[in-house]
This record gives sequence, C-alpha cells and structure tokens, in this order.
Amino acid sequence: MMLRYLALIPLVNNIKDSFIDNVFKDKVKPVKGSVVYCDLYLGYAGHSGIYIGNNKIVHKNRKGVIEAVSPKDFIESTTAISIYVSSYKGNASGSIVSVWIAES
Repeated sequence: MMLRYLALIPLVNNIKDSFIDNVFKDKVKPVKGSVVYCDLYLGYAGHSGIYIGNNKIVHKNRKGVIEAVSPKDFIESTTAISIYVSSYKGNASGSIVSVWIAES
C-alpha cells in the first residue's frame, strides 16, 4: 500500500516546484542558444532543447525526429508544467553557435 504513495512523490514535487517557480521566482527569458528543459515522466527524466529565437525550440521528438516547435509543443506529451532556461547569475545564457548547429 505504501509503495503506491511513494510513486506519487515525484508528481507532488513537480507540482510544488512548478508552483514555486511560476509564482515566487523571477522568470528568465531564453536568448538564442539557451538550453531549455522540462520534466519528463514525473521528474524521473528530463527533456531538453535549444532555443533558436522567434519562439521556437529545436528538440528531438518521441519518434527521434529533430524539429523546431513552439514552447507549447515542446512540453506537449510530457508531465511538465514549466520550461526552465539555462542561466548564469540570473541571466539567460546561450550560444549563437548552438543556434547554427541546431538549425542545420
């Protein structure tokens, strides 16, 4: 019986962390070349991509195809509530070289 409740811990943590991030923390907007990521499978795994600008993220979809999608499509079919952005000292970090590679 207890094992059933243990399986819910990642879900509860995901909801708690996303609530804190969305309500209390300042949001970091991605810049071109930022690594963006979100939870996958209730926090047991992660999903990442490269922000290339114009509200597009390059990622590998479930079929293994690399594609450019909107943030909404990026978290579709995941358990994610939020998209996180790589940052340094509170500012988004990114590399234009990453954008060139992601777009090629």
